[in-house]
Amino acid sequence: MSLKIGGVTRTDLTKALTKTKRELQANIEGVRQELRRDISKFNKDISIKILESEERLMKELKDTRENSDAHQFSHMRINDDLQELDTRVRKLEQPQI
Repeated sequence: MSLKIGGVTRTDLTKALTKTKRELQANIEGVRQELRRDISKFNKDISIKILESEERLMKELKDTRENSDAHQFSHMRINDDLQELDTRVRKLEQPQI
């Protein structure tokens, strides 16, 4: 004989509890999957932002190096011109025999 409380048997309560547990587990699994998708999307978005930022920095570094190289080359040309002028002046200043 089943115990009845307010017209509900112990079996009814066990079935309802089992059903509620299954529904809760299904909901938890759904939330877990949604969290995984959100985390995966977040990681992908962050990775893209990092790569874009790195790409901008690398371009800026490359541009800076190219400007520096051009500037250094300009200085080398100026130094070469000065040495050439110095050589010419020395030749002119040498006593003529």
